Amino acid sequence: QRRESVFNVGTGIGRSLREAAATVVEVTGAGIKVDRSRPHRSHDPRELVADTSRARDALGWEAEMGFESGIRKMWEEDAARAG
Repeated sequence: QRRESVFNVGTGIGRSLREAAATVVEVTGAGIKVDRSRPHRSHDPRELVADTSRARDALGWEAEMGFESGIRKMWEEDAARAG
């Protein structure tokens, strides 16, 4: 019988959705403005952090690059494939 598992991958370093969006905009050069003037919504988490301990324990996996480097690499590879 096949047993499937789900693993979180990330750096283990938290960032807000605004920080993540600003990084994506910066890396991609998208002409999108991240609105930082609005107040934080009470039902949203302040920070998102991937707990990677399960991937580390089961697979021996650990992040080899930071968030911005990972976004940049993904963007460059997708752009190269698109031609």
